Amino acid sequence: MHLDLDDLIEPQTPQTFKPHGSHQFSYPTESGDSVVAPVEKANVLAMLDEVTTLEDVRNLASDKDVEKWQSA
Repeated sequence: MHLDLDDLIEPQTPQTFKPHGSHQFSYPTESGDSVVAPVEKANVLAMLDEVTTLEDVRNLASDKDVEKWQSA
């Protein structure tokens, strides 16, 4: 037996993407107000060596100030 369902499938509609300009943020940015900072690779690897349990992972994640990130 053979069941052909090709007639039941709608043709794909082509997707069109409109180019957009640069993003304009509603708040002014000042030099030095970033919550991001470069970290040396050796420091990251040393930190990861200390993570051995699930509790360590939770503690690592809880060190982040999410509200500060959201407000930025």
